[in-house]
Amino acid sequence: MFTMKHGWTALFLTMRSNFQVTTYIDRANKHGGGVCAFVRQEYKAERLPNITFISESGLHQLWLKSQVRNFKSFLVRTAYRPPNTCLECFDSDFSNMLVSALSFNLPVYILGDLNCNLLCLQDPAAQALMKFCSSFNLSQVINCPTRITESTETLIDIALVSNADLVKECFTVHYTSTVDHLSTNQEMRTIPS
Repeated sequence: MFTMKHGWTALFLTMRSNFQVTTYIDRANKHGGGVCAFVRQEYKAERLPNITFISESGLHQLWLKSQVRNFKSFLVRTAYRPPNTCLECFDSDFSNMLVSALSFNLPVYILGDLNCNLLCLQDPAAQALMKFCSSFNLSQVINCPTRITESTETLIDIALVSNADLVKECFTVHYTSTVDHLSTNQEMRTIPS
């Protein structure tokens, strides 16, 4: 499964033979934004429409319930918080939808670009995200820069998990010189049904 945030459309052209676009949300008639999930055709994935949307604050959330073979299902949230979105979205939209998702009693993986630099914990956005993580006992499993430019390195692409023991390995990859965000990759441990 691949989850993508803003600017994902072109990648689909190179992935379409092995993956299907399970679902996406996109900002109509606007540049940037939107989130998408590509799921291998043999995996099960169901969009959770009651908690998938772009909020009034601008926060993008796409929730999927997924299952790989006969293993236990899990939830994946792909999120994008545009740079100027208010930080209160963590206390409202982000928290409310997570509470709804937790009622499934399944492992939760939250992936995406939240524009909170976790390499600078004095930053108010990073503090708001860390407060959110602490409130829900979530672990951030990426600990290296995910966006690199000529003059800066930031960790704004996150991988939050409800159970860090379910992550075998986590790493970043720089696939192309035309994108300054690195791909974050997590290999998960599966749980028998």
